[in-house]
Amino acid sequence: MKRKRPLTFIVAIIAITVLFVGISGYVWKEGHRPKVLEIYIFALKNGRSMFVRTPDDVRILIDGGGNSDIVREITKILPFYSRRVDTIFATNTDGKNVAGIIDVVSRYKVVNAYMPAISTQSLGLASSTDDIYETLIEKLHISNVPVYRLSANDSVDLGLGVRMNILFPISMEQASSTKFKYSKASAPELLFNIEYGRTFVSFLGNASVKIQKYISAHLATSTDQQGNVLIVSHGAEPTKMSPALLQKLKPADSIYKEKKTIHLVSDGVSVTLTGEVD
Repeated sequence: MKRKRPLTFIVAIIAITVLFVGISGYVWKEGHRPKVLEIYIFALKNGRSMFVRTPDDVRILIDGGGNSDIVREITKILPFYSRRVDTIFATNTDGKNVAGIIDVVSRYKVVNAYMPAISTQSLGLASSTDDIYETLIEKLHISNVPVYRLSANDSVDLGLGVRMNILFPISMEQASSTKFKYSKASAPELLFNIEYGRTFVSFLGNASVKIQKYISAHLATSTDQQGNVLIVSHGAEPTKMSPALLQKLKPADSIYKEKKTIHLVSDGVSVTLTGEVD
């Protein structure tokens, strides 16, 4: 006479099967991710951060906020089994924007890093570099992550037709030839647009109206642009934007202060935005 298998054994087999099917479906879905550009703009309590996934799944972190909260946000986006962030950008040396990057470098495999070529320290506008920023540079060095410096007119190929065009900071030679003068109120910061097909997403950070006017005067635009999106800092207000720059960019959507994570998706022609902003 055959003995009956314990009920707990049968339940365990069913649970393992369901788990396997679920994980397999999850992995399949990730492997068949749509060929779109995704940009996540996080609503952090401290500092700012954005995360970009290109159509061929190149992963880019732009700033990291002021603490480890960014790691939690990234884990909501990336597959649980993946520990890869290809590229990081620090738009300035402010600790409240780069502290979280240190945690990301500690937990993920990072291939390269980009920083502005000019800082308030190199200009003599600040006596010393933020200690947190110095810690980040040291962490990148220990982790063998090469650091590249960017200024206006540089561009970074992010893969499969996605390109980042640097709008600011400008070199001292450019500043001298255009009579632009840096100040604490108009400090250097990595400002850029991300171009994919007919979609242009512009990031202006904390750019003063003075810097915005400079960018407006030197920004080349295309008549083929569609789906323009303007992203500025948490504390910015529409009234502090340069009318000349807004006229040149003609953004279909502007993001000033996000209440929840904003998710931007572009197929190279049209843009969809989900989330909540003021």
